[in-house]
Amino acid sequence: MSQNLIRYVLHGPPGCRVSKKDAAGLCPPLPPQGTVQKHACYHHEIFGCQSSIGWKNFFRGHVSKKFQERYLAAGGTKDNWTYNLLKLLWSEIHALWEIRNGFEHGVDTCQKMHKRKQKLLKELQQVYSQRDYMLAIDRDQFYDTPEEHLQHHTRLSQVQSWIKMMRRKVL
Repeated sequence: MSQNLIRYVLHGPPGCRVSKKDAAGLCPPLPPQGTVQKHACYHHEIFGCQSSIGWKNFFRGHVSKKFQERYLAAGGTKDNWTYNLLKLLWSEIHALWEIRNGFEHGVDTCQKMHKRKQKLLKELQQVYSQRDYMLAIDRDQFYDTPEEHLQHHTRLSQVQSWIKMMRRKVL
């Protein structure tokens, strides 16, 4: 867990595009390219000190002395770092939320309508599976299949209202 957190704090999640301005506020400047081994040693001491006091403390504002020294030496401030970290976290949370909503509800109007129709079809199938538990007079309002029901009632709001009305009639 702490290794993932370290990677997140320094570089952001995989595929994340962190601007150089934001990255400068999050961690001390990185050494020149080609010095990968030195880079690992450069941050190893900082992470070791932070691990000794715990990474939960890191987000509570209790950072190690070594981290504070290196960060302040790089020209950062505590307020600047906190602001940049929160800005990065909220932007990532929002991006994940948008991806999830796009997957769940669709991105454009065509996808949204298709997703809504799929959900209504599932609900309609549930109501149709319960029609044996309804009074005989209420069973007359059903078509042979849920798909046929959707073909006869093209407005989804009508189908949704019908589903709500029929759910109340289940014994």
